[in-house]
Amino acid sequence: MSDVYLIETWLEWEPDKNDPAKIDYFKFDNTKYWGGDSDDAVIGPKYSNVLLAGGAKMNWSSKVKDPPPLGIWGYFEVTLTFNFPGWGSCPPMAISIVEDEPVVPTETPVPPTITPGPSPTPTNTKTPNPPKPTKVPTNTPDPSWTATESGGGPTATP
Repeated sequence: MSDVYLIETWLEWEPDKNDPAKIDYFKFDNTKYWGGDSDDAVIGPKYSNVLLAGGAKMNWSSKVKDPPPLGIWGYFEVTLTFNFPGWGSCPPMAISIVEDEPVVPTETPVPPTITPGPSPTPTNTKTPNPPKPTKVPTNTPDPSWTATESGGGPTATP
């Protein structure tokens, strides 16, 4: 297999949907061949002379600088043109990607749920017990004394 060179790149995208994002660079495998910080909708032609050795597989990539918080989205198209030494350039090869707009999470207010608790239970209250009887001294007559009536008034006899 013969060597091939990446000679031209175009990128179309929708920067207005991705503000403040910018395309930072183009890279073919490990070779960064354009660095520009562009927010133009069409970037290109960007010329290079990056070698793709015969039979090798390489990845094309681009870095997005300052993407929006939920990521980039919209229409993207990359067109690459390769040159085969001794034969010439092949027709441009393009790939298009459409990335859907990210879903913005929204908070739906949820009313508080009121769960009825147990019904109030009457509390046992202590009722004071009747007071304990207290011993009160009583005046009990001494059995050795007897009251008798005799003429002029009571007298005590021993």
